[in-house]
Amino acid sequence: RLFLDRRIITDGEVLQILVTETNKMERKQALEVLRAGLRLVNDLPFSSSNYSWADAEGITSSLVWRASHVVRMAAQCAMELKDYVALMEVSDAGLRVLPGETDFLTLKGLASVHS
Repeated sequence: RLFLDRRIITDGEVLQILVTETNKMERKQALEVLRAGLRLVNDLPFSSSNYSWADAEGITSSLVWRASHVVRMAAQCAMELKDYVALMEVSDAGLRVLPGETDFLTLKGLASVHS
């Protein structure tokens, strides 16, 4: 078991908070907040560690799903605002967590066409 002080929050928890909070915001503000959160996404969860328990307990899958959900939310905002720079940035974040994901590749292509 890995016990953390209750004052410590993980990147995954930050992303979950952003999902809740941005639902109450205007699109432009939500996009900026989601983009800031996605800057925490550098790679697959636990990729630089040897934590085999994370995969066995489904934690990695849960974090990948959460990050992908935030990417999709941010991409929707970016498309509605026609902010193709933001769309490129969020699709890159999606590809960091799910390399080769066709949805994120499509978003990146769309952003490239309009940039």
